[in-house]
Amino acid sequence: MLRAFLSIVGCATSLAAPSLVVADSGSASDSNHFDVGSGLKQVRAYTGYGTLQCTDASTAMIEEGGCDESSVMECTSFLVGAGMTYYGQGSCSESREAYLKTTFGHSALFMVEYYEDMNCNKLAKSEVYVADGGCHYFTLGVMQIWTAADKSMAALTVNSRCDSIDWSVFMGLNVSVNTGECVAQSEYLTEAVKYVLIGEPTYFNPFAAEPATDPNTTITTTTTTTTASDTSTASSISWCGHFVAASVLASLALLGN
Repeated sequence: MLRAFLSIVGCATSLAAPSLVVADSGSASDSNHFDVGSGLKQVRAYTGYGTLQCTDASTAMIEEGGCDESSVMECTSFLVGAGMTYYGQGSCSESREAYLKTTFGHSALFMVEYYEDMNCNKLAKSEVYVADGGCHYFTLGVMQIWTAADKSMAALTVNSRCDSIDWSVFMGLNVSVNTGECVAQSEYLTEAVKYVLIGEPTYFNPFAAEPATDPNTTITTTTTTTTASDTSTASSISWCGHFVAASVLASLALLGN
């Protein structure tokens, strides 16, 4: 169930066992929780947050191909190293657009669309990052989305703490933003991606002398992986090794382009 979520927030020890949350049919929260009476939804989403209330979404992965109650997880805390806590939630929604509207509202977003073919005909999943120029929680510690002033380029920059000025570009600079161009991930893979900026991203220079500001708190540790000891979540956390390996291979493939 946490398969896609862990690829966004990293392997972690769950501090609270996930459980099903049922929303009222037709309610505003219907895109955040699965309504058992409504049948299968169209997409499943795994959202990362920086606070216990799961009200400040910073990252998300949206998978196409249907969704049911097995993908739903209430707001759950994960220990991701040296006392650092991350919060995640799994949900179902009628569509990617409905999920984005409910979860992120009018926030500026950077989105990477992953397609199953080289011609970008079949969308498989979307990775979403808040692009407001702020410092947010991420798998590797904290992240900020850099965008060019003319919005022609974007990059996911990462660090271990928000008050540092030494930011790194993760998986390369994305230069084909909002062009509709279908970009091959590598010559060895049959998948391709598209890069999309939604809304009005805040421009910032991650390599400037001024440190980033964190709207929630300052993180002083890098993310590390741990092994879940809680038997109620052990089966979900067991996906970690597989997805860490897959993420590393994907990163190397992208860097090799």
